[in-house]
Formats: sequence, structure tokens, C-alpha cells
Amino acid sequence: MTIASGPRMDELLASRQRRVWDRVSCFPLLSLWSLHDTPLRVIARRTWKALFADNIFGIAAELGFYFFFSLFPTLFSASFILGLAAHSAAGIYDKLLHYLALVVLRQPSGP
Repeated sequence: MTIASGPRMDELLASRQRRVWDRVSCFPLLSLWSLHDTPLRVIARRTWKALFADNIFGIAAELGFYFFFSLFPTLFSASFILGLAAHSAAGIYDKLLHYLALVVLRQPSGP
């Protein structure tokens, strides 16, 4: 059995989505945890099925791979930038101490 697509089918889907939204929006949830006496076993089973349907474990593996794949270039770049900053850190440190001394040792110019 095949489903034909076209303007008529799109209208039917849109009207169905509108009806579902109208029905759902009539009864807003007061809390995320108010599940109206749904058994925990049903929630766990649906959650487990949704994990596999959405390929959560595959996406998590991809994210972990890309994290470790990008970790070493990031550390290399950070050490390079820190090396450049440390090269001029002595001069910056001396200038900061000089400005601090000017502020601290400034003589009040009033009576």
C-alpha cells in the first residue's frame, strides 16, 4: 500500500496536525511530571524504544569521537597562544606594577 503525495495529502496532514494541536492545547500540563497515572514500566519501555528510534547512542558516539578528534589540535593551539603570551608577560607584568605604583603612591593634591 502506497501513500500518494500531493496538495490534497498535504492539506489532510495539515488539518490533522491542526486538530491534534487544538486537542493538546486544551489541556496544558501543570507539571512535566504529571503523567496522569501512567505506569513507570510503560514510560521506561517507550523511552527505551525512543532511544533506539532516534539513534541516540550513535549520535553520542559521534560526539565523543569528534570531541577527542578536536581535543589535540585545541590543546596544541592553546599551548602556542600561551607561549606567545608568556613571551611578552614579563613586560606586561612590569607595566602593570608601574601603573599600580602610580595609583597607590599618588599624593593627594588637596588640603
